[in-house]
Formats: sequence, C-alpha cells, structure tokens
Amino acid sequence: MKSGKKINMEDVVAVILAGGRDFGRCPLTTAMAAWAWSVEGKSVLARLIDSLLHANVKKVLVCSNSDMPCAIKSLDLRDHSGIEFIDEPLPVGTAGCLRLAASRCTARYYALYSASMVTPPDIKWITNAHVAAKSNLTVFLQPAETGVAVNRTAGIYMADVQAAKCIPSAGYCDIKEGLIPILWRKGLSSRALSLHHDSGSYRNIDQYLHAIGGYLKNSENHTGFIHAQAQVSPSARINGPVSIQAGARIEAGSVILGPAIIESGSVVGPSAVVRSSVLWSGSKVGQGACVSNSVLANDAVVSQKAFIQNKACLATTLNPADRLTQAAYLAKSRLNELYSLFEGAFEKQASKFIPSWMTAKTGSAIASVLWLMGIFLALLWLYWPEITDLRTIWAKSDEYSSGLLVPFLAGYIIWSRWPKLRSVAVNPCIWGLALLAIAQLLRLFGLTFMYASAQRLSLILSVAGLIWYLFGTQFFKKIIPVVLFLILMLPMPKSVHSRIMLPLQHWATVSSVFSLETLGFEVWREGNMIHVNNVTVAVAEACNGLRMLTAFFIISTLVVLLVERTWWEKLIILFSAVPIGFFCNTIRLTLTAMAFTVIQGQFWEKLFHDFGGIAMMPLALAVIVLELWLLRRIFVLPAANPGPIHNNIIVKKAALNAVTQGEIVK
Repeated sequence: MKSGKKINMEDVVAVILAGGRDFGRCPLTTAMAAWAWSVEGKSVLARLIDSLLHANVKKVLVCSNSDMPCAIKSLDLRDHSGIEFIDEPLPVGTAGCLRLAASRCTARYYALYSASMVTPPDIKWITNAHVAAKSNLTVFLQPAETGVAVNRTAGIYMADVQAAKCIPSAGYCDIKEGLIPILWRKGLSSRALSLHHDSGSYRNIDQYLHAIGGYLKNSENHTGFIHAQAQVSPSARINGPVSIQAGARIEAGSVILGPAIIESGSVVGPSAVVRSSVLWSGSKVGQGACVSNSVLANDAVVSQKAFIQNKACLATTLNPADRLTQAAYLAKSRLNELYSLFEGAFEKQASKFIPSWMTAKTGSAIASVLWLMGIFLALLWLYWPEITDLRTIWAKSDEYSSGLLVPFLAGYIIWSRWPKLRSVAVNPCIWGLALLAIAQLLRLFGLTFMYASAQRLSLILSVAGLIWYLFGTQFFKKIIPVVLFLILMLPMPKSVHSRIMLPLQHWATVSSVFSLETLGFEVWREGNMIHVNNVTVAVAEACNGLRMLTAFFIISTLVVLLVERTWWEKLIILFSAVPIGFFCNTIRLTLTAMAFTVIQGQFWEKLFHDFGGIAMMPLALAVIVLELWLLRRIFVLPAANPGPIHNNIIVKKAALNAVTQGEIVK
C-alpha cells in the first residue's frame, strides 16, 4: 500500500503499551510481565524499541501501570536516549495511553504497539498504510486465517492528532468501546487494515511459542541457526528451524526438533529431546529428559528422564516426581524437627501422648507459657513460606488486604471470651494429632501439585489440630468458631476468584447506571464503561466490589462472634454481609461518577476514588448496627416465667370471655 507522499518519521511518536504481570494465567506470566520474555537472549520490549528507534521515529514512549523499574532495568538506556517512560498507577485504557502520549509529546501521528510482540511490522509501512487509508484512526488486524470469520486484533493502532484530541481529558478510555464511537459522533473516520504477516503478539505460552515459530521461519528476522561459539555434539540431531545461541551446549545423542530456540548458557543433556520449545539463558535439560511445547525460564532445571509438556518451568520448578520427593523430604525433616521441640514435654509413660506440662498442678505457670511460646514459634517457622506469601497478597491485593486484620481480631475475640475459656477443663486429646497429620498431608498435596490454596488452608488446620491436641475436646469446641474465623484471612482459590470477577464487575456497572438514572442523570452504558454528562467512568476489575464483600464479611463475622443474640439472628447478620457489600459498592460508584462530573484533575479524582472506598466502612458498620436494632425491636420473645402483671392480664382475659358467653361470676 503506497501513499502519495513520503512520510517524515520525525512526525511520528511511537507509544508502547507495557502491561504488568498477569496473575493466575500461568506461573511464567505471574513471575514476569509478558513483554520481558526473551527472544534469543533479548526481551521483546527491547527488540521492539530497537526496531522503532532504527526507523528514526521522533520519540518512543513506554506506558506502564506496573513493573516500570523492571522495564527500565531490561533496557540499556545508554543506547536508548530517545525513550521516555510513563508510569501511570491507575488503568487508563489504550486510548488513555494515547492521551498521555499526546500530552507529553506533540506529533502528527501516534503509533500504538502492544509490548508483547515478537515480529512487529515496520512502522514506516504502518504509517504509510494509515495515511493512504485517509482515516483518523486505523486498527490493524492479523492476516486472515483459514476457517476464521473475523481477523484477530494485532495490538497495533495508528492515530492522528485529531483523533488524539477527541479523547476525554480524564478517566478510562479504550479504543473499541470508547474512542471509535466518539470519532463517529464527531464525523471523523476509523478504518481496519490487515497486516501482511502476523505481528507475533501473545498473552500466554501457546501464543508465545506460535509467535516464535513464525519468527524462526522468517529468514529476515532470524540471526542464524547455529552460532559458531555453540557447542553441538556431532551425534546430536537437529531438524527444523532451530536457533542455538553462543555458549549453548548440545550433548551427545540429543534431539532438537524445531521450531526451537536454545539461548546462551543452556544445556541439553545426553539423549534428551527438545521439541517446539524455548530454553532461556542458563536453563538445563537433564539426561534422557523430554521437553515439548514448553518454555524453560532463566536457570530452570529439568531433571533426568523427566517429561515436560505444555508447561512453563521457572528456576524453582522440578518435574512431578522430584517435586514429590523433595516435598516429602522437606515435610519429614520439618516434622522431625517439630517433634524434637516437644520431646521434653511428654511423660515417659505417656501412652496417650499427653504433655506433662499440661497436667502439672503447681509451679507450672511459667513452664506452660514457655512451652506455648515454643510451639507458636515452631509453627511460625514451619509455615513461614505460606505466611510470607499471605503477607505479600495482603500488601498487593486490594481485594484481600483486610485479611491482615483477621489474626488480630481473632486474638481479641479469644481475649473477650477468656473468662469462659479458662473455666474449661484441659484434657489433651490424641485426635488433635490426627488432624495435624491431615493438615500436613494437605500441605504436601499443595507443595506437590502447586496448589497454594491447599498450603494456606493447612495452616488453619494445623492451628486447629494443635489446639485440639493440647487443650482437649471441650476447649476445642469452644474455640471452633474462632478457628473458622481465621479462614477469612485466606484469599479465594484462583479458579473461584476468576469465575466471580466478571459477574461482580457487570453487577457493579448495571447497578450504578440504575442509581444514576434514578437520580435524574443522563447516562448510558457501553460494556463496563459509564457515560454520564459527557464524562466517561470506567468500572475496572478493582471496582467490582469484591474488596468490600470480603471486608464486610469479616466485620459481620466479628459482630456475630461478639454479640449475645440467638443463632438465627446471628445467621441473618452473617449473610447480610453480601447485600450490604453490594449496596455500599453501588453507592460508592454512584457517588464517584457524580463527583467526576464536577471535579477535574487526576489528583482530585484519585483522592475521591480512594476516599470513597474508605468512607464505606463506617456506612457498613452503621447498617449492621441498624440491623441489630431492628432485630431487637421486631422480634421480642415472651418471658420464661410470667410475672404478676402477666398473670393479671390472663385473669382479665378469662373474665372477659366468660362475660361474652353469658356467664356471670359473682
């Protein structure tokens, strides 16, 4: 496609959209952002920036809302002086990044690239195609695929300065659901064009390996099949498009089937097989192992005769058999060390495994406290990896940040109940050891099959098992509600979390639109975006209300455990946390949308957005207090022993009935 005039690349600003890590999709995307993945020893972000600077664009702007230090570290800034990094903590959307770029650097054209792209098209061709199309915005699609009716988006957009000026001055704005409808309403044009070759954009391992295959089959991009400084055994068999970098070692009898990349420092052991996979720098495949359709991250190790297929292996990842052996050894050694801490606390004739310090009558107060502290420290040491993982989740996840308060609230509940608990007879029970063993088996299962939720749950079961064993059944029955309360400090399993996120986000958007319409605002909804009085408010995943649901459920459970009410009243209070959470989140989003129609400036918008979430906590407490008051007023139980007044009323009713039946009592 050719335009009538030559485009000066000094009129073009390239904008790279570098997102953060994608938690839950796979271990590799959780560990590092997709743009940091390697292609022949260099991150795809660095390769993209090199190609853009080589085309002599005016400037390259890298937009990111997280992992910005990692992005800067992955580049050699001494050679990339034409780069500017934009760190935007709040999600602003693709068009929002274009707005930020236009505010930083003035140009005639803006080219937007997704950072996760292995074979990006030439920006000169992109610019000429956009100018030839005579459109204000061009959306580039992947080449047509056989059997696919609609082409996939290539992650590349081209816009002129007129399109950039149409973007709302604040808030979230996407290309498809935000900018394109605005351009249509203003009489400007937008076009969709297909690329000549796949851009190699990816979001997961399968797409990444597919993009690598296209990259290796393109001889213009490929830097060489086998580097001169690579060590390849004469008996090794290599077939298909394969790139073996300098410093890589392929040992005798190994088989490499392309498309595959073996980066510097990687080792493929004797008789090992690597098929359609990528081995990053320093990774090692043991003797007789097989790696198929997988990615080995930097310094990852696959042990001998292991079989890895359709996986991403990090530096700490082992094959299932080795993980089982390692987890069993670790659990056994830690249990032995934990047992050694208890060894002096058992009676020599303890047929029922009862600690002696629990049955001592005199002079044992200090010893009991010391033993309890020792057990607490041992449990803390045993579960330190899970505790640090929980601490990281509480610090980084808005949805589960309230879980940090649960252990302290549980301690307060025990303190408030202590006058009743101290009167319970202590009779240690051996069944507590059985529950502790079940907890360790659950943890072993989580370590083996990488289920972090099982590992965290085993912490609660271990606490319950120790309490049951040390203090006995009667005490354990009294403390069970507090132990169950500790479960609220754990995040939901990823499968459950991912299933409820989108429905919650949809409900938050719909309920907010209904509230705004009820208040008389002119509002309409496009997906999860709310347009109210010419202002666009995006309901992001963080605004779906899960954070309030978790916080309010913790508050409701705390109230249930502290107040003296009947069981059915407590159930009402407990289950009312869900509608209270939905109600408060709807109010917050409604007030935020109303405020955005009045206030201007990112500082004030962020301040109101954050303050609105905090202000909902007193509202939730007020609703719970009102609920308790209503329950006390509506449901009044009769007295168990009727007093004189009550008896007098009964006598008067009986006399009245007698009169109405014609019986005169004298």
